[in-house]
Amino acid sequence: MAENDEKPTTEIIAPPEQKPSGELTEQKARNKLKAKTLKRIAVALLLLTVTIGAIFFLRSGAVASFLSRASEGAEEVTIAPRSLQFRVEATGVLRATSVQNFGGPRAIGNYWQFKVVSLATEGKNVKKGDALINFDAQGLSEDLLRYQNELDQANKELEKTKIQIDLERQDITAKLAAAENNHEKLKLKQAGSHLIASSRDIERDRLALEQARREVEALKEWLEWHKKSSDATYNIILSKKTRAENKVDVLRRGMETLQAKADRDGVVIYKTKWNGEKFQVGESIWSGQPIMEIPDLNTIVAEGFVPEVDIGKIHVGQKAEVTIDAFPGKFYPGKVAGMGKLIRPKSWDIPNKVLDTQITLDNLDTSIMRPGMSVKVRIETDTIDDCIAVPLKAVLITAEGSKVKVRTPAGWEERNVELGRSNGSEVAITEGLKSGERIAADFSKAK
Repeated sequence: MAENDEKPTTEIIAPPEQKPSGELTEQKARNKLKAKTLKRIAVALLLLTVTIGAIFFLRSGAVASFLSRASEGAEEVTIAPRSLQFRVEATGVLRATSVQNFGGPRAIGNYWQFKVVSLATEGKNVKKGDALINFDAQGLSEDLLRYQNELDQANKELEKTKIQIDLERQDITAKLAAAENNHEKLKLKQAGSHLIASSRDIERDRLALEQARREVEALKEWLEWHKKSSDATYNIILSKKTRAENKVDVLRRGMETLQAKADRDGVVIYKTKWNGEKFQVGESIWSGQPIMEIPDLNTIVAEGFVPEVDIGKIHVGQKAEVTIDAFPGKFYPGKVAGMGKLIRPKSWDIPNKVLDTQITLDNLDTSIMRPGMSVKVRIETDTIDDCIAVPLKAVLITAEGSKVKVRTPAGWEERNVELGRSNGSEVAITEGLKSGERIAADFSKAK
């Protein structure tokens, strides 16, 4: 081999020097301590920044300005003498004092219930003569046909019986006439032959005359009996005819009542049942039961349902104010015109007891007022004149007494006051305030 050829060398890499386990634990502890120190420094810097900002904020007057604006935002009430009214509030409805009801017809024969097959739409303006309600006529039509057939049959039977009676009577009358003629002949014969005839012939003629007389009597009795018998038969058939005629007449007149028509111009209003629901097509109603009405809108009044606890405060002649729920922005003055005699539950599902109170309205608006509309009623029961009254929210009632907040140059000042009567929204102040002072309308909002 050449002299310059060198033998390959193998490099041996020594493994890294490992530190003892004690040194590693000490290094970890130093790292944790360093991280905690950095967190503490960051929190301290943040707190310092917030504190400096708060100091500048307070010195700038921003807080005072904010509190001033909040104070200025509190609604104020200027004290002045006025009247304090006391009212009773109640719900109610509008109704018309002049109303024409429409419903089930009168009983027709044995028919007392009627099924509704059509109804005029509620709220519809109708004219006199317009159809309002139609009832099912099927049962009546079937009965009418049956009794009409009975009437026709009775008429035929009556005519036939009359002819038969007349023929029988004519036959009996003819026989009676013949018997009477024979009897007269025998009488004449006996009167002319008793002088020349033998006793035997006289006896025979006498017997023949007696027999003829008896035959005449028998035919007269038969004619009398036939008259009575035929009259009875005729009257039986006549009664059948009369009964059928009456049934037909009742049913025909009843058929005319199965359609209720308007007797006046007006607006259709449905009646409500005991459960508050209104009648519908397909229901059966009783004879005479009203299911709709056409009111005279010029006779509308408000009927308030005054709670039992307030009845003692109400009397005829008091002023009242009515608002219609459907038109809350409109107010209608009136007065109490009448009070009911009986206390009743407000409705079948509301047991609270009320007294119906009628209120006449000074002005009617028939363009929007309709019977059945829900209303709210306020009845003026008493008035305190020339008094100082404030909202209830303006007063804070504590164990030490009642207080209000009065506006002063320095801000709001609490002041003790004496309270008088309250109407539920305002209270009279008998001592502690004077005219011209300003107080907070809401005690809690005045800061």
